[in-house]
Amino acid sequence: IIVFMVKGYSYIRMSTDIQLKGDSLRRQMEMSKNYCENNNIELVESIQDIGISGFRGKNVSEGSLGKFLEMIKNGKISKGSCLIIESLDRLSRDKVLLAFSVFTDILSNGITIITLQDNQVYTSETVNNNPGQLFLSLGVMLRSHDESKTKSNRISSVWKHKRDSYNGTILTSRCPSWMKPKKDKSGFDLIESHSNTVKKIFQWSLNGDGSLVITRRLNDTKTPSIGKTKQWNKSYIAKILNNRSVLGEYQPHIHVDNTREPVGSPLLDYYPRVVSDVTFIKVQNGIKDRTNKGGRKGKSFSNLFSGIVYCDNCGSKLNYFNKGKKSKTHLWCLNSHHHKGCVSKPWNYHQLEDCLLTSLGEINIQELIDSDFISKNEELKDR
Repeated sequence: IIVFMVKGYSYIRMSTDIQLKGDSLRRQMEMSKNYCENNNIELVESIQDIGISGFRGKNVSEGSLGKFLEMIKNGKISKGSCLIIESLDRLSRDKVLLAFSVFTDILSNGITIITLQDNQVYTSETVNNNPGQLFLSLGVMLRSHDESKTKSNRISSVWKHKRDSYNGTILTSRCPSWMKPKKDKSGFDLIESHSNTVKKIFQWSLNGDGSLVITRRLNDTKTPSIGKTKQWNKSYIAKILNNRSVLGEYQPHIHVDNTREPVGSPLLDYYPRVVSDVTFIKVQNGIKDRTNKGGRKGKSFSNLFSGIVYCDNCGSKLNYFNKGKKSKTHLWCLNSHHHKGCVSKPWNYHQLEDCLLTSLGEINIQELIDSDFISKNEELKDR
């Protein structure tokens, strides 16, 4: 009877889905399985980050490796367990200090790192006692980052050439969800049902409806979502209303230190237009006018705390609700109201108002305001 004393976790990362069509996934899984069988290790789980790059640390910030690190720190992965990878460049291709931080973080929490390509077994003790192994790990990290950086620079150069020599043929098949690329790559076709929905969203916003009202209307009428989620949400409505691709513009971007930044001028008439310039500008102005002016006003200003109170449980804004004379007015967390996981209860508006105004009445405002407040305020306005 074989008794497995050590638990092993195989980590597999591939930066593109294209590698799935090759032999990379099978090879990495088979190497991990064989190593565990030959070294009396129980292979518990295969952790995978498919289509996630290690160059800018996304596998840590957004991927499965980050979740694995959290499990280590929370004690859900027992000390003495092994993380088995093909090579250290699978762990990270980030800048050397950041990659080394991930490496040492795993080791310092009592987890062994095993690299199959060079048969290295890293523990906090071996790295501390063997400078050669330390230099080896740093060398691999430096080389893998330089390789990724060179590749990134080449891709950026290719994209720059594409933009500079644009002749009407599409630069990439990726496009907004209300259109699709033509088969001959000569441009894009609007998906009629989706583009009509976008037009409606702009028209409703033009009529004075906010993102929340539009979201509810689309969900209530069971209008098919055109995004990645099954239901409409407020943030996606806002994203559509601020997206200049509805005007036919395409703004190329590059990644700089984990940040997506625009590069060069936008290409005009790249996409098929959905709304007019006038409509887009009017909608933007309407959104600005409504910002921080939420809450139902009625005949008098109903909500003194419009736009400035938030749920203590989840951080979402508290909205003002008034369903008529038979119902008490209240402030209610949007996430709770939309059944999105928050369980906070609505606040009776008038009780909250009385409580807060009473508390404010006890504050000596003069003590909070500097003696030359007015002059400083004028100076700030001038700046």
